[in-house]
Amino acid sequence: NKGDREVGVAYTVVNHDGTDFNTLTSVGTWTVGTGLVLADDNFTYAWPTADGTKPSDTDEREPCPAGSYGIGGTNCIACIDGSYNKFSGTTYTIEDCVPCAQGEFSSGGLQCTPCVEPSWSSPGSAKCTLCLLGYAWDSSEEKCKACPLGATCPGGDSMPIPQEGYWASYDSVEHALRVYECHKGTCIGSGDTDSRCWVAANYSKCDASELQCSEGATGILCGACEAKFTY
Repeated sequence: NKGDREVGVAYTVVNHDGTDFNTLTSVGTWTVGTGLVLADDNFTYAWPTADGTKPSDTDEREPCPAGSYGIGGTNCIACIDGSYNKFSGTTYTIEDCVPCAQGEFSSGGLQCTPCVEPSWSSPGSAKCTLCLLGYAWDSSEEKCKACPLGATCPGGDSMPIPQEGYWASYDSVEHALRVYECHKGTCIGSGDTDSRCWVAANYSKCDASELQCSEGATGILCGACEAKFTY
């Protein structure tokens, strides 16, 4: 409460950069009689004095527009992608930018937009890059596509998991939707225990032959034999 402040005492006014609340920068002082006196005139918003009047030598800046936060004027910071602030005014922390809910996204900070099925999102997303059950994300076209024949698609950030008798091109996530039928009986598919290897962040990091091929089989379509094995 400004009215409880002591007359003649100058209080330091601080600002933070929106990311680290432990990092504070002094931008001026506030006293009962003068209101806000700023160190940098480019960083100005007229806070009232204790009696509610504004200092005559301080210009009030325009409020921050919707989609941003800050003390106004030229000192407005856009909400980060995946969040929004639909109100204009003088808001002081990044917490005024609200994260988008699950199944929504935001890239401009003004509002959260629902994902278009079969795409989906986790809370606070800038894009809808998750997929519903039965679909998988195609990074080359940036959309969810129907699960290819011979694979299982759990949804989320999982790529197609090949079933028994099928083989997936596991070299890069860009080729994840390429699933081929095997003809030698050496493709055993990949069970639920290996599901962690099929999420986008881990794709191609596991051993492709261990994931998909029977013992001794290796290579494309599990069609080659390891040393000391014959077909």
